[in-house]
Amino acid sequence: MDRRSFLTTGATAALLPLADGPALAVITSKTGSSDAKLNATFDQILQERVQNSPTLASSLGLDKGPNAALKAKFDTDPAPVARAKNLQRNRRAIARLRAISPAMLSDAARLNREVVLYSLETSTVAPSRWNIDSVQRPYPITQQGGAYFSTPDFLNTTHTIENAADRLARPLVGGRRQRISGGRRDGISGRAGLCASCLRRRLTRAIAALRRIERDRHVGTPCSGTPCISTANL
Repeated sequence: MDRRSFLTTGATAALLPLADGPALAVITSKTGSSDAKLNATFDQILQERVQNSPTLASSLGLDKGPNAALKAKFDTDPAPVARAKNLQRNRRAIARLRAISPAMLSDAARLNREVVLYSLETSTVAPSRWNIDSVQRPYPITQQGGAYFSTPDFLNTTHTIENAADRLARPLVGGRRQRISGGRRDGISGRAGLCASCLRRRLTRAIAALRRIERDRHVGTPCSGTPCISTANL
């Protein structure tokens, strides 16, 4: 595999969020004059993210070789600080990619540019409009997710120990967990009012929808063999 193909399937893919997204195009032998510049920009954006997020480096298996020192580190910025830094970093990345004219790219490279731009631009919506990390998950901690789960899971499954250096790095990472917890508490307390407001709106809409269903199905009459909905159960 040549370097161009590697960047397409490696650095470019790593820039995308974990959620499902459109597949990246495979760059063929037909290239545009700015294809190499685009691939180099993808790689630089990825390296900037990796250097600023040791957790991401370990998650991608890039905490080795020149990046081995990242294994003894952890993301310790308080949630609001990390969110602001990520937003600025994404905006810089968007500006760098937009500076590359699509007219100078091959068809496949042009598609890859648009895919990554869409991903980066989408990731700026939640923090810039609502000061949250994600519209899909506005709450910093839930029954199924949060630092209480992700941090131990990361240490158990991702922060692997393969040699003596890794064993020495583990206590250093563990020692930073207190700072991580403190930062997460700051983020949780700052989101408490917003979370309560979101929950109230969701419950209000859900109750209104159930009442409409109740009204439409004529509560008190047979419901075609299915249980009727009653406001007494709300």
